Amino acid sequence: MPPRHPPIDSLPAAAPAPDTSASEKWLLYQARFTQAVKVRFVIVAICGLVVAVDWATDLIAAPWQLLGALVLLTVVVNLLAGLASRRDAITPWNFWTLLGFDTAMLGGAVVVLGTHGYMAAPFCVAAAGAYAIGLPRAARVHLALTAVVYPLARVVGLQLFAGGAPPALVALETVSLIALGILTIQGPMRFTYRVRRARRALADLEHGHFDTRLPTRALDDLGFLAQSFNRTAISLGEAVKKLRTEIAERERAEAALRGGEARLRGAERDASEMAERMRAVAGAAAGVIAADSAEALHAVLSEACRRVITLDVFSFALYDAEAHALRYLNDEGRLDAARVVPIAGRPSERVVRERRSVVTLSSDDPRTTGAFHRGDARGKRRSESVIRTPILAGESVLGVLSVQSYTSNAYSRADVEVLEAVAALAATALRNIRLVDELRGSQEALAHQAFHDPLTGLPNRARFRARLEATLASRPPEQVAVLILDLDGFKTVNDSLGHAAGDRLLDEVARRLLNATRGCDTVARLGGDEFGVLLENVSSDRDTIRVAERVLHALQAPFVLDGTPTVVGTSVGIARAGTATDARAGDGDEDGNAATEDRVDTLVRNADLAMYRAKGQGKGRFALYEPAMHASAVERLALEADFRAALTRDEFRIFYQPILQLDSGVMMGVEALARWMHPRRGLVLPAEFIPFAEETGLIVPLGCWVLEEACRQGAEWQAMQRTQSPAPAPLTVTVNVSGRQLQHPDFVHQVATALATSRLEPGTLVLELTESTVVQQPDATLETLGRLKALGVRLAIDDFGTGYSALSYLQRFPIDVLKLDKAFVDGVTQGGANAVLARTILALGEALSLRTVAEGIEEWEQQVTLRAMGCALGQGYHFARPLPAHAVDRLLVPGATLPRAATPRSVPATR
Repeated sequence: MPPRHPPIDSLPAAAPAPDTSASEKWLLYQARFTQAVKVRFVIVAICGLVVAVDWATDLIAAPWQLLGALVLLTVVVNLLAGLASRRDAITPWNFWTLLGFDTAMLGGAVVVLGTHGYMAAPFCVAAAGAYAIGLPRAARVHLALTAVVYPLARVVGLQLFAGGAPPALVALETVSLIALGILTIQGPMRFTYRVRRARRALADLEHGHFDTRLPTRALDDLGFLAQSFNRTAISLGEAVKKLRTEIAERERAEAALRGGEARLRGAERDASEMAERMRAVAGAAAGVIAADSAEALHAVLSEACRRVITLDVFSFALYDAEAHALRYLNDEGRLDAARVVPIAGRPSERVVRERRSVVTLSSDDPRTTGAFHRGDARGKRRSESVIRTPILAGESVLGVLSVQSYTSNAYSRADVEVLEAVAALAATALRNIRLVDELRGSQEALAHQAFHDPLTGLPNRARFRARLEATLASRPPEQVAVLILDLDGFKTVNDSLGHAAGDRLLDEVARRLLNATRGCDTVARLGGDEFGVLLENVSSDRDTIRVAERVLHALQAPFVLDGTPTVVGTSVGIARAGTATDARAGDGDEDGNAATEDRVDTLVRNADLAMYRAKGQGKGRFALYEPAMHASAVERLALEADFRAALTRDEFRIFYQPILQLDSGVMMGVEALARWMHPRRGLVLPAEFIPFAEETGLIVPLGCWVLEEACRQGAEWQAMQRTQSPAPAPLTVTVNVSGRQLQHPDFVHQVATALATSRLEPGTLVLELTESTVVQQPDATLETLGRLKALGVRLAIDDFGTGYSALSYLQRFPIDVLKLDKAFVDGVTQGGANAVLARTILALGEALSLRTVAEGIEEWEQQVTLRAMGCALGQGYHFARPLPAHAVDRLLVPGATLPRAATPRSVPATR
């Protein structure tokens, strides 16, 4: 006899469910407050970086002291707020005070930044976006305050630092800020409200409001969750309604049968028993629906059935439609691989096919097979009873509930109805469990996407950093090393074979790296064609070098892309933790996490520096990090920063090296060479600043200035020559042109403007190009050179014979002058291959009617030999060093002689 339960009418009346309990609301409030504090720390960190940049470079031209004061004040407030959140001392006014202070700090930053005040606007949007997740009202209040504070602060900042505040600019910035803020908080706010609505709906369902529904307009995860919730509420409501209807019918039958005492007692007993059993089912509804796994559901269903039905064995099986089989759960609630039973020809097949309960005398469960038809004490065989009820979700069968008794004909129709009610609850629970599993799978997939590269499947930069942080925290630093790899020539593959081939190349590189590294190593794609390898448990540099050599060997083999064998090399940088530089990175840091992050950044940076050293040494090799690399990188950054400032501080000068006739010694022209007069370093030669000027693109404005200044100076010299009698041939001016300049769309216009402004004779301007520049983009280069020739200028090829040296481009491109490289000039007096090559180049120039100029002449014997070979013009330290303009003025006076600049051969002529 199942235990009695309170009548269903005594269940608590459904009441509106609050959003959260008091403790839950406090925990949410505390978590959101902590989240806001963390976001502020991020904003403070970025502001601190701005202060550091401003202090170091004066890039923003704002009072960094005030910016620093604002940052420090915000740090103090955030620290106090963080302490308050850990000590459970948060009150609403704390939060709103912090929000107001946040807005005031950002307004102060806008004022202090002056003309750069708009740089604080993203922080306003970031703070509003952080509030929007869980704190919609705070997000709106913050955005409203920002809409008031920002324009006021912007006007004050512009008035103080710019002398005026354009209303249109301030209005446009404010409107843009508000629009961007609204777009930023709109999505998180909508998500928060939808989650809250779902929580309220679940609370309503928990309190018995089965008519609660969620909107299902959005076709996303929450929308599908809402659809499942609505179906669950409908099914549960119908089940409970059915139960209540059954109870009401039983109670009415009980009242109708009171006329006959005997029948009344029996009907009353049956109705009361059924009502109690249904109440027990209703009481188990919350536990069944709350089950979050098949294992947990097995336990609550077993308990519920034992309370309402007399049974000896309980079975719960999930239906596998593909295998047309039942998968039984064992007594511990786990799926039992030995209890997968095909239902073809068994009683359960009828249950699944007809989707209704069936009472039989045999079992499908392997555990109980053979337990039926067992004999009694006298050896007589007796039969048992089994009820099988399908667990239905619409027309789909999710599983089968079975109860069995060793007593013959033990079950009645009432038992079947009770088991069907339990099965209805189980169907709702199974749907919820499957939905939760799907959502969990989606979350795991999203987490995998967030920390893995979608192309190669390798960990991405974020995952690599996390693994490196964990490794540094758990292992001695000297056992940890990082390899940074960068492919050589990957851009060429993309440009020639297409991005799809480039993707296949990256995927193949990833597979080779996994095969070349150890099983305990972490291989990651850091972005583009850059990969990283985290090595653990290394004992010396020999271990890291061994891995680097395997990597280089693995990537040396050609890659077959679209049937084309392609060779792509790689450069590897190696850095081990525990070096002197790495150890100093964490000194004096009280925060262990911050120290670990600093060591991570230092280690990755060191590996990057070593990788760039490997590239500089010729690519296709590895390099170990050395502390001098960091010093060199810092020095290069400082020099680059000075170079950017030098363009505006007029620190560049032009020196001119004479070009003479080798037979007569008459000066026929000059070559303009840029020099940097650094206020602290003194004279900086082009070999030190031209490389990063090319890399950063600053060579374009520098080259334009050199061109204009050389044309202006050349025009003055030509005017001076015209006053002499007889007037000599006009002096030519040679200007070097980089590949960046030649590819610039305005270069031809710049040359035309320089000629027109200076009034230099176009035929006396010689633009000097390198071989590699000419052949990089032949079609575009040919079109540009044709436009330059149309202006009347002459074109020269510098360092001829050291690069591509293809005769085809000498015929194709309108070249006027060949310049013989110093490497050949040095060997003309010694015979051998260099002398033969020099003679060949000079003969080639004569055959093509091109003028030839020998560079780097440092000895009288070289001059004589070159003149005998047929070279007409030359330049070098044997004649003169590069001279300032006023020294060239004196050389143009009739009868003037060049100053001899006898220079050892070890001193190269620099540009």
